[in-house]
Amino acid sequence: MVAELGNFALILALCLALFQSVLPLVGAKTGSLRLMRTGRFLASGLTRIFREIAGCTPQQFRKQNHKS
Repeated sequence: MVAELGNFALILALCLALFQSVLPLVGAKTGSLRLMRTGRFLASGLTRIFREIAGCTPQQFRKQNHKS
């Protein structure tokens, strides 16, 4: 279950990274401050997800080592 949660977090991080790279650029092109500000919020979301991934990965390795 921990491995699946880690994989889900990786996919979510990829989606957030794509949004973080596209939305502020679209906002700069159209002059929308609202879209330009999304980069900061998406960066904080990515940080939280990477913390989750960092918590899942070592736990999964510990589980695999105990099975051997």
